[in-house]
Amino acid sequence: ETVEKLSELKGVNVGILSNNLDIVVKEFSKFLSLREDLCIGVRAVFNAQGEYLGLDEEDPLAYDGGKGKVIERIRKQTGEKIIFVGDSKADMDAGIVSDLFIGYGGVIEREKVVRNAPHFAHNMTEVLKIISENFPEMTHFDENTSQDAYTMRHPEPAEGSLVSAQSVGTLNPKIHTN
Repeated sequence: ETVEKLSELKGVNVGILSNNLDIVVKEFSKFLSLREDLCIGVRAVFNAQGEYLGLDEEDPLAYDGGKGKVIERIRKQTGEKIIFVGDSKADMDAGIVSDLFIGYGGVIEREKVVRNAPHFAHNMTEVLKIISENFPEMTHFDENTSQDAYTMRHPEPAEGSLVSAQSVGTLNPKIHTN
């Protein structure tokens, strides 16, 4: 439901940026029908026998601040606006270099995120409203409906926006561990 609602935004590509293993994130992206190239996790290293050796030491996601570095790389490669929704300190690091960061408490509210995020949402309705307020060209909020009946209208697609849905709890809280 979360991915579907985010995907309805005009010109938005939804992705996942996670500190979980890339192979898990890629598999999960297939389940959600997301573009695999926009779903990024930490690369694992395996030997010739397929045994796990550890994390790729050159992968920025293996280190503190890595999500921000990945967001910067994506921005350089695509030139797209980046909206980041997340619930952890690592997500807030990525939010600093995003065009919009929304702290999310749909599964767990971390006090540090609640206190420091420029925007905070408790559910998808609030996430969509924050996006609408900050990027009205992507959405349209129908003032005659309640928040629970939030509606999206989609004129022709807009160029370049990326929403990272990492840490949005309704995606799959069992996958998210940071």
